[in-house]
Amino acid sequence: MIDVIAMADFAAHPKEVGPKLGGLAALAGWGYRVPDGFAVTRRAVGALAESSERTTLPAALAAAVGREYRALCARLGREQPALAVRSAANLEDGDRRSYAGMFETVLGVLGVDQLHTAIHTCIASQRSARVEHYGGGEPSVVMTVGVQELIAARASGVAFSRHPVTHRDDRLVIEAVIGLGSAMIDGLAQPDHVEVGRADLRVLRYDVGDKERRVLVADRGGLGVEQTPAQLRQSPCLDADDILQLSRAVVDIEGRLGRAVDVEWVIDDDGGLVIVQTRPITSGPREAREPVRWDPVRYARQIGGRCAD
Repeated sequence: MIDVIAMADFAAHPKEVGPKLGGLAALAGWGYRVPDGFAVTRRAVGALAESSERTTLPAALAAAVGREYRALCARLGREQPALAVRSAANLEDGDRRSYAGMFETVLGVLGVDQLHTAIHTCIASQRSARVEHYGGGEPSVVMTVGVQELIAARASGVAFSRHPVTHRDDRLVIEAVIGLGSAMIDGLAQPDHVEVGRADLRVLRYDVGDKERRVLVADRGGLGVEQTPAQLRQSPCLDADDILQLSRAVVDIEGRLGRAVDVEWVIDDDGGLVIVQTRPITSGPREAREPVRWDPVRYARQIGGRCAD
């Protein structure tokens, strides 16, 4: 049986990697850039979870992780790339109930020793009191663990194919911060809020957030927080090209999946778009539409050009 599977082989083992990681492989197949990585399989995680007293990975699993880690380093051309280690549980992002934030994610992992610890931390989180309390009568958790390159981010955030609060389907919503997206998740920065018309991908609204702090990978692993440089703190962190390529991607992904989506994304230092994760937006009542208002002069000045021809 396979304990660890490289991303290139996810499609051949859908039950062992689960839909969350399998979805990333599908995105790569559609031509999107996604962070390279590998998965600790459902079988391996299940075997380890049965031994709740264990505090380290079994020797065979640790060796398999080490081999795949070295292969990933070779593919990336870096001796010690920063990694993100994320849970991929069967109960996450469901239609009835979302377990987002219930399981552990470890960011800024450097080296194989930190990687072993991070994988164990993610697996152990499926037995945490908060998961048991939140889950109530839900079926048992079935988890895989994804290990991915942590992209050096100029900007990052989330994008919704419909308004996440009003559920209006005539506009996309983007929220963005400078650096890693955990600055937004942890409340360290107020994100920029962008609304884009679905029909022509023009910016309808751009509210610049006060991005007081930004999050980066610390030198010895983990994350560090620093004050955002003054010239960036209250400036747009996305330009017209960023918004356009992100909007096109969100509309395309929604069309391929056949449902409204929430897309976690990164813009790297070269302006390239990387898709980190997609999940469904649960349905809700739609707000009555107001007339679309677009001020081309205001937004062209603000983000440096139109978002669509």
